Amino acid sequence: MEYSYNDWCVTWRDFNQDDNLKYSRRGDFYKNVFSKEVNFMRGRKSNFQFVDNFDPMETINHYTEANAYQYSTFVPQDIEGLIELMGGDPVFEAWLDSCFSTKTDFSKINLGDVTGLIGQYAHGNEPSHHIAYLYNYVGAPWKTQQMVRQIMSDLYQNKPEGIDGNEDCGKCRPGM
Repeated sequence: MEYSYNDWCVTWRDFNQDDNLKYSRRGDFYKNVFSKEVNFMRGRKSNFQFVDNFDPMETINHYTEANAYQYSTFVPQDIEGLIELMGGDPVFEAWLDSCFSTKTDFSKINLGDVTGLIGQYAHGNEPSHHIAYLYNYVGAPWKTQQMVRQIMSDLYQNKPEGIDGNEDCGKCRPGM
């Protein structure tokens, strides 16, 4: 997912046409890990088959410090394409609703530093930071406003350790 984004970013450089085409195509490689069967980005095995026993809440080695909910929308280079891939505006909006409302099962999280959770949304890790804003792309800006207000009121406090999670971008977890 992140390599697809990085490769797309390279197309903003002044390369020759062949290189731009190559990296632009690689920016679409996120589609190779999308499973229509489960409507999530899903890891693949060495034989290119999707991993078995898929659970989008599990933090497994197919995602970096996250799960399928937190990485499936990490396609900032092609949000419209992602929405179409996942079934269009109403399906995508319902997917977002599910992301924010599906209760966290901590027995499926194998990481000690997962913080800032609202449902499956993890404010403590970069791949989630844009998710609340995706409602704007499906005609539901009031849901973006609602989620951003909740994030601001629940996950930020006016004190030195008042920014929840994502300590690798200069923030610190409560209690650190």
